[in-house]
Amino acid sequence: MRKVMVGMDDSQSVRRLIGRPVPTNLISRHGALVLSKGQILTPAQALKAERHAITYMNERDRYEHFLQDVTHELHDVLHFVRRREQLPLKEIEDNISPLIMKLSQIESVTSLLNLLRAHDEYTVRHSVAVGVLSTRIGQLWGLDDTDLQALIVAATMHDIGKIKVPEEVLNKPGSLTYDEFRLMKQHTVYGYQVMEKTKGLSLRQALTALQHHERMDGSGYPFGSPGTETALFARIVAIADVFHAMISNRVYKKAVSIFEVLDEINSGKRVKYDMNFATVFLNSICSGLKGVPVTLDDGRRGTVMEIRQEDRLEIEVDVNEKTLVFHADAGLTLEDEFAGLDTHR
Repeated sequence: MRKVMVGMDDSQSVRRLIGRPVPTNLISRHGALVLSKGQILTPAQALKAERHAITYMNERDRYEHFLQDVTHELHDVLHFVRRREQLPLKEIEDNISPLIMKLSQIESVTSLLNLLRAHDEYTVRHSVAVGVLSTRIGQLWGLDDTDLQALIVAATMHDIGKIKVPEEVLNKPGSLTYDEFRLMKQHTVYGYQVMEKTKGLSLRQALTALQHHERMDGSGYPFGSPGTETALFARIVAIADVFHAMISNRVYKKAVSIFEVLDEINSGKRVKYDMNFATVFLNSICSGLKGVPVTLDDGRRGTVMEIRQEDRLEIEVDVNEKTLVFHADAGLTLEDEFAGLDTHR
């Protein structure tokens, strides 16, 4: 099994595991077992891990480790915000942003989305996913390092205002009443207030929390602002947020297929979503799904050959050496299924 070396920049990640079970076997560069998966890491063992070249057993374990770290760090942020009503910006930039950046570098689309599957920690996992996906859009668009770092913070913290929304509203399994939905929409304003009070954050970052539910045609909330009045970061996060939400099992709505989600963004890029950011995102995801095995609604199996972004998404599938074309609602499912992610509203 291929091993992946953990470089010196990952020593902080090892230290953050002190007192917690390690997510995978830790192996020295000579092949000796340093610590078995599930064992509690002590300070002495963490120091030993830093002194020796440690390897993970495979790349997925390495990224699972990053994901556990960022989830742990985000819980600390939530506790801080509840007490102080502002963000611990230095801790986010030092501890969370580097992990979001590493997760965004996963090349395989299916591997990335499988990793972001939420079995628990629903709200936190959605924040991670939106941070990672927004970072990828920023990278594809060519944002410089300064803007990209600012985007990572804004995107990962986009839903921070939900800490002020009652749990019974966030977790309500049925439709929200008018008053409940009005309260839910306030999470954008609450998030803006938290960010605006955080020294060192820019206005465009705070506007990301406020405007990520706005739409280019003015159909969003909280103000119904058109795209010309919506901050750039918010237009990026809007796409990542919708994508991850729709492929997720939410308490009030089941996930839809990846192809239906892509079709929604494809059709919406002419109306609801920023055309430029939606296009680079779609190009990346559609390209990454080429060669992926799928199951047809009649049980036959095939392989995705091409995904065309016409007025309606068209998926070319090779089935027994015959090319068939399907629309997004044809019931195709990926065999390496990642639909069914769980998250909150």
